Amino acid sequence: MKLAHYAALVAVASANVKKDQLALRDEMQSLLTLVKTVEGQNDEKVYDVITQRKEDLKALMKAHPERAGAISQEFKNLLAVVQRVEKNDFDGAMEELAVRKEELMGVHHHLIEMVAPTLKAWEVSDWTITYQVDKKDHVVTCAEKPKESADKKSWTFKEGGADKTVLKAAPTSCGAPVAHVSIKDGYKKHFKIEYKDAAADTAFKSVYADAAPTKWEEPAGTQKGWTYKVGDKSTNVASDLWKGGAVGTGNGTEEYYLPKSGGGAMPFIIAGVVVVVAGVAVFCICKKKKENATDTKEGGSKALFKTQIKKNSAHKESLV
Repeated sequence: MKLAHYAALVAVASANVKKDQLALRDEMQSLLTLVKTVEGQNDEKVYDVITQRKEDLKALMKAHPERAGAISQEFKNLLAVVQRVEKNDFDGAMEELAVRKEELMGVHHHLIEMVAPTLKAWEVSDWTITYQVDKKDHVVTCAEKPKESADKKSWTFKEGGADKTVLKAAPTSCGAPVAHVSIKDGYKKHFKIEYKDAAADTAFKSVYADAAPTKWEEPAGTQKGWTYKVGDKSTNVASDLWKGGAVGTGNGTEEYYLPKSGGGAMPFIIAGVVVVVAGVAVFCICKKKKENATDTKEGGSKALFKTQIKKNSAHKESLV
């Protein structure tokens, strides 16, 4: 695959992730609103909220047909909630919403993985977690991501080779883990310098400097090009000979390499590593009595919201 084609695919994927993140935020907010309404156990208010969401989803389906699958899934969940409420089963309705919450959290984690950095041969990732010991911060670095408990009340991580579980809140407080990407021991950084000896040349030569190039100003205050240094030797390169051509682009390409015994170095190019530390917002659904999640309902998916709401004449309309 050509580099330009690959770069285009990456750009499209990144744009799609951003769109999906915005859609997910809308879905989570809608779910949270419905949860609070169902907790009130007022069927008329529940029907009002669901009817409004139904209209919103219709508009979204029309504006974004590419999201038909996700929107249909939300329709299924809303239908399941309506069926539960019609039977005055508000606990069951909360269970249906808990299933929906797990679906959205699965999407959330998938999106995180899509934008997370891919580790290179010279990179290492770790997790830092801070918790209170005798009212003082105690910091632990873990090779693996700490695990959050099902009830969202604690973190479990490795400390001294053994599992340790710490509550998020008092009496022992534990902060959310923070992801890091760093360079492995033994690797060294240098800068790849690319330039031409003459304007008529078509090929660029490459050298490696231990430090970033500096401005070549002659006379003082007027930039003529860039200066790089290899060992004790400094070399000036005019801006029009530098790869990129314009003044201000002569910083070189930062690379890492693993020194070989007996001299020589194998360069590894860092292609814009972006460390994404995803601070996951806590999105909890408090189930009233039942804790066991039920399977997502499949029945009735072909006739979404054909059910008539019979509680009040104002709601006697098809929910399609």
